Amino acid sequence: MRNASTCFRRVGSVMAILVFSLGNLLCQSFGIGCFYGGSSYLGEMQQTYYDADESKPAYGVHARLSFNKNIGLRIQYMNTTLSGNDGNQIEREMVLRNLNFSTQLHELGLIGELTLINFGIDREKIRARSFLFGGVAGIHFNPRAMYQGEWIDLQPLGTEGQNLNEDMTPYEKTAIVYPIGMGFEFNLTQKISFGVEVKYQFTNTDYLDDISGYYPDIEALEEVNPMAAQLSFRTPEMIDNYRHNPMGELRGDHRKNDTYLFFGATASFKIFKKRKLATLPTFFDDPINP
Repeated sequence: MRNASTCFRRVGSVMAILVFSLGNLLCQSFGIGCFYGGSSYLGEMQQTYYDADESKPAYGVHARLSFNKNIGLRIQYMNTTLSGNDGNQIEREMVLRNLNFSTQLHELGLIGELTLINFGIDREKIRARSFLFGGVAGIHFNPRAMYQGEWIDLQPLGTEGQNLNEDMTPYEKTAIVYPIGMGFEFNLTQKISFGVEVKYQFTNTDYLDDISGYYPDIEALEEVNPMAAQLSFRTPEMIDNYRHNPMGELRGDHRKNDTYLFFGATASFKIFKKRKLATLPTFFDDPINP
C-alpha cells in the first residue's frame, strides 16, 4: 500500500503541474469542487448495475479548468468501497460458489468536459448546463474476503493458482480506468454551483473481486497454502461432507473485465475568472432577443 500511495502522489503531482501549467496559459476560469454519492460494482459477484445491499458511499474532490464556456478539464480524486457476495445472487450455482469480497478503491484521473447545452437569460449569464465527460484514470485496489469474522487479503494468496508455478504471476493491484459520464449543473451564483453526475468506469482488470478464470488444483494449493485453498474453493462451507477438486472448472468469466459506477451530487466553487468567454449557441428564456 505504501508503494501504491507513493506512486499515486507522484503521478498526482505530475498531473497537477501539467494541468495548472496549461491552465495558466490557456484557461479562462479555475475552480474546485467535491462529489458525494454512491458506487456500484459489476463483475463476477454482481450481474446487475445496482444492488442496494452492495452499493457503498463514494466521495471525491476535483480542480477544474475552463478554456471557454463549453470545454473544460479537471483533475479528480475518487474514493469508495466496492463489494460483492455470492449470497446475493439468484442462480443456485452462484450461491453455492459462496465467494465474497470487499476492496477500498482509490482513483486519480484526468477528465475532459464538453458542455452540450447552456441555459441562461442571456449569453453572459448562464444559469445551468448539461455536459458529457470522459478521460483516463489510475486506480489502486486490494480485494479481501471475510472468513470466520476476519478480513483476509486475497491477492498475496493466489487463489487461482498464481503461486503454484513460475508461468503464473499474481495480478497487479493497480489498473487503468476509462471513465465516461454525463451531468447537469446549476449555477446558484457566479461562483457557486451544484450538480448531479453519473459516471461509468471501464477498467483493464478482471481482478477487482479476485475472480477471473479457472479453479486451480485445490489439493496442490492446499499443500502450498491452506488458507489460499480455503478461500479459493468455498463450496464445502455450504455442503456438509462435500469432497471435490474443481481443478480446471470455471471460477469466473475471464472474457469480461470488471467495471463500476459512480452516481451522486457535486458542489463547485469558482476561484477566478479571467475575461469574457466565447461560447457555442445557448438556449435562453427569451429566444426572440438573444
